[in-house]
Amino acid sequence: MFSLQDALEVAKDRNEFVVKRKNGLVWIDYVFQLPDSFQGIAKNFRGVIFDEGTGELISLPLHKFFNLNQNEEVSFENYKNKKAKIFEKMDGSMVQFFKHKNKLQSSTRLSNETAQSTTGLKIVLENKSLKEKIEESIDNGFTPIFELISPKNQIVVAYPKTRLVYLVSRNRKNGTYEFEEKFEDKTFSHDFEFEDINLHLEKEDFEGYVCYFENGEILKVKTQWYLSKHRTVDVLMRPKYNLYQIVYDGNMDDFIANAPKEYKNILQEVYVEAQTDLMNLKTEVSNSYKDALEKFKFTYKDERYSKIQEFLSKENSKEELDKDVSRGWV
Repeated sequence: MFSLQDALEVAKDRNEFVVKRKNGLVWIDYVFQLPDSFQGIAKNFRGVIFDEGTGELISLPLHKFFNLNQNEEVSFENYKNKKAKIFEKMDGSMVQFFKHKNKLQSSTRLSNETAQSTTGLKIVLENKSLKEKIEESIDNGFTPIFELISPKNQIVVAYPKTRLVYLVSRNRKNGTYEFEEKFEDKTFSHDFEFEDINLHLEKEDFEGYVCYFENGEILKVKTQWYLSKHRTVDVLMRPKYNLYQIVYDGNMDDFIANAPKEYKNILQEVYVEAQTDLMNLKTEVSNSYKDALEKFKFTYKDERYSKIQEFLSKENSKEELDKDVSRGWV
């Protein structure tokens, strides 16, 4: 695939990407996206992990993929005659597993210390059979990818119990995807053809589908029920600041994909504008904090500071932060 040096060269001078180093590991993730962000190897910058000492890529999660009809390149017309494996899209948090210095670890997009990653690892360590299967997959050159769903981690869909659901494994050498049947709790596979997918979007309490095409491309398709829960039905008639809120809530991908064609370019411009403003604000806050520390020689020892730093380094909405506070994660 690519080395740490390759990745850093691509990510440098691009404000939408963030590089995090800790305990000999390096993560590269994105905090917002521009139209040209995910080109070439950059499409993998959503939580890819390297060994800082060797530069080796040690965990390769799902690459950045888009909603059906989000732009002309991923229109239904371009894909309707293609074959795809179709799976239920789980509404939770992605958790990837990897080994570092021969120790099994888990991580979300930007950290192995989030509540979701630590919960996922705990589930695995308490299940000997599952742990052995995950380690076997890693030793065979794959990154096994799961989704943590839980009543304590509700996004939109309300799941009755906590589960670590297997999604797919990704080859760290060439980036291809493989479904390993050995995992017992795995996402449900659907047997209809992709050209008929619009006939299967009337479900409720169901996020949608992830479609894996034979050429390695992936698309996600959301149900109307799920989209309505994200307030994407009537917001076009509201003031512009409501569109900004959709961006900050992380739902603009869904909104653009389902908006009328004549509005897509306008919405994309708002998308870039809002995320650029957010990044500039975060940079100003970070610089002001550094200036204050330097001026007053102040050391902040409260352990919550690390959580605040983590929040500032990733894309979050006020609603998400409120949830994190209520759960005791921040």
